[in-house]
Amino acid sequence: MRSITYVGPFDIVELEVAPGIWANVEHGGSIEVTDQMAASLLEQIDNWSDPNVAPEPVPVPDAEPEPEPKPKRTRRKPVTDDAVDGDKE
Repeated sequence: MRSITYVGPFDIVELEVAPGIWANVEHGGSIEVTDQMAASLLEQIDNWSDPNVAPEPVPVPDAEPEPEPKPKRTRRKPVTDDAVDGDKE
């Protein structure tokens, strides 16, 4: 038997621990299941965790992020009356 902890997105889940036997597990709660069931559920890394294994450390971002480059300005030709009409008579 092995203990696992529910860390998924729901407040509570139902888990069939044996044929016809259901157990409710609250978010952050642990339950003791067979080794085979624990191995299967622990493959769902977003939903179950092993309370006996330390979580991986979260990487710390750099203290000061790189500044974003300033947008480049483009020059455009001035608009003339001929350019607006498009037709020359």
